[in-house]
Amino acid sequence: MSVDVLITQKKLFKTNLDLTFVQAMCKSLGLAYGISNEAYALEDYEGGNDVRGTVLVLYDPKKFARGFRFWPKENCQDCVLRLGTPATNEDIGNFYECVRYLCKALGADTFLQDDETTYSVKQIDGLSANIKTWNASQIRKYQVQKNPITLGARYPVAIEPHFIETLATLPDSELPGYLSAYLQEKQKPDCYYAKAGIYKNQETGTRLGAYSVTSGVPTIFPLSPYIPLACGVDINTPIDEWRVSLVKLENGNGEVLGRMSFQDFVVKYRLADRQRFDANHVIIRLSIDEMRELLK
Repeated sequence: MSVDVLITQKKLFKTNLDLTFVQAMCKSLGLAYGISNEAYALEDYEGGNDVRGTVLVLYDPKKFARGFRFWPKENCQDCVLRLGTPATNEDIGNFYECVRYLCKALGADTFLQDDETTYSVKQIDGLSANIKTWNASQIRKYQVQKNPITLGARYPVAIEPHFIETLATLPDSELPGYLSAYLQEKQKPDCYYAKAGIYKNQETGTRLGAYSVTSGVPTIFPLSPYIPLACGVDINTPIDEWRVSLVKLENGNGEVLGRMSFQDFVVKYRLADRQRFDANHVIIRLSIDEMRELLK
């Protein structure tokens, strides 16, 4: 679920919601911004000043949680914010402080939440408190979900069984703090989040899924291959072959040393024995010598 807020600008002389505006807003609120890639992992925004149609991730760089989404409407004057739930209390607080900032900057006394209820700026504190109370029940839902995945500000996180087991022992008042600590720990590592490229042979119609591992780069790597959520291919599409490319990086130049099947990589590199990241991923870091050994 999510909480959506639409803010319609009321100023006579309209403010343009471009990247310069976003940067000033983030600086004022102590936030940072980026975009999500096909796997919903955070990347730097490298586009131009016009951010219409671009969904930006706003987050606290000092305490990674889930953050929230922000995007200007096509008129570049109005905007939408989306808070994914379950969230942390920090997420909720940052979300509504951003709503307050935007209302002031855009001359709006009110905003529309979830396409149905109009609230005034004066109601923000009470609304934030109510959402925090309601949010605890959303965190409880992890206990009944099958293989839950939460989109963090930095990386998606496949929730581990031990988190859910501990969740069942805690009172509602402790759930947001527990989720916050868990997500913060999961998003501390500075890693590349491996995502598969999906390719179709136009002559045969077969599909190939391919991962890439670069020497010396800490990489969050899946125990089993899967289609990225936002790559434009249905996640249930059959893949005829999964591969892993091993790339040597020296002096800033990359060179493909070779390729192997995903299953061979799992077995020969003993993937299951590596440092666990979450329920579905490990963290790996291969040297050039290790890559050459795997390709023998």
